[in-house]
Amino acid sequence: MHDQIVIRYLYNSGFTIEYGNDFIVIDYVEGPLTLPVDREILFIVTHAHSDHYNPAIFSLPGAERARYVLSTDIEAPEAIEASQASGTILRLASTREEAAVRKIVYDPKRTRRIAPMDAFHWGDVAFQAFGSTDQGVSLLFTIRGVSFFHAGDLNAWAWPNTSKAEQTREESDYRRWLDRISAYPIDIGFGVVDPRLGENAMIGGALFLEMLKPQIFIPMHFREGTDAPFHFRKIYQPRTDSVIKVLTEPGERVIVQG
Repeated sequence: MHDQIVIRYLYNSGFTIEYGNDFIVIDYVEGPLTLPVDREILFIVTHAHSDHYNPAIFSLPGAERARYVLSTDIEAPEAIEASQASGTILRLASTREEAAVRKIVYDPKRTRRIAPMDAFHWGDVAFQAFGSTDQGVSLLFTIRGVSFFHAGDLNAWAWPNTSKAEQTREESDYRRWLDRISAYPIDIGFGVVDPRLGENAMIGGALFLEMLKPQIFIPMHFREGTDAPFHFRKIYQPRTDSVIKVLTEPGERVIVQG
């Protein structure tokens, strides 16, 4: 049973991955989530945007056993100027609840902070971080020889209401990161297909397929726009050797043989 990879969709860019002894939760915001008692729990957060990060990950039942890989913009200390002339005060948090979270975030036994181009092993998982075209990191992680790539907010953010020059720059920035990432084989990739981009919604996903060539591609970041990933699959499945798997219902899963 533990030789199977079980991927469950939570919401937006949130997923769980069960493989071997590992239970990984990435970019949790909401959705059905029960932490297991018989696996190593690891939360990954690619950046601090509210559609990718929920501080509840530190207090969910079972989270006391969890470890965390967090982008460096998660729960950073707040530097505030002192009202007195004595200098600068470093404030960890304004409430006890926030302070409890910060203690976990900065505990090296439980948490690793990650920035673009950082690489490390933790337990049986290998991590290689890349940049984003928005905030935080995109992340390649490998478990038992199977590689996963989660784009976070790495995408061609070519908003239709911006100039053509700006849209071209966004796509160019995205291509540069994909070019670096393409040196690494990807078995299962999670990439942005965001219907808010209108006519440009599929650019990021199409380039992901073209340049990274994952064995399996799972669209994400569509929020309530659940028609978008199905439309993407209809157009691009005939054009790629990657298997495009669409998950849109919270708790919906796909099982992959490891």
